[in-house]
Amino acid sequence: LITAISNITQAQAPAIQWQKSYGGTQHEAAYSIQQTAVSGYIVVGESTSDDSLITDHHDTSGVADFWVLRLNKTGNIVWKKSYGGNVNEQAYSVQQTKDGNFIIAGSASSVNNGDVPVTAGSTDFWVIKINDTGMILCSKCYGGGSFDAAKSIYPTSDSGFIKHF
Repeated sequence: LITAISNITQAQAPAIQWQKSYGGTQHEAAYSIQQTAVSGYIVVGESTSDDSLITDHHDTSGVADFWVLRLNKTGNIVWKKSYGGNVNEQAYSVQQTKDGNFIIAGSASSVNNGDVPVTAGSTDFWVIKINDTGMILCSKCYGGGSFDAAKSIYPTSDSGFIKHF
């Protein structure tokens, strides 16, 4: 004898607390968003816009820069920054570190240009650490003679990081 009892309930869609669009006149993409320890969010991705809606873009020929937005808890922009050089850079992952700063990982094709240090190949993975106001604290490229990109990064308990290609 098998008895089955089912309570079917209709799920309610969660209420949208806020929604916003960010960007300029060209292409922007967000690849990672994290809630911060101090009531807000940090978003990373890429931007090819070079207009006033995007801050500090490094090239006007349509190449991508890391694009980072610091948002408050209601989605309003606290600050926004572009990091990169004269070729393409994309930010794929962001994490907050124990000291309240942020590590960002992605790819860089610029060579010792703008914010990008010397790279070993045509595209290397690029890691930057920024503070809560967006100032670069350290910047390093890793990789070989071919294409390398970091798709995710995680802080470790010894203040280092683990990256995933």
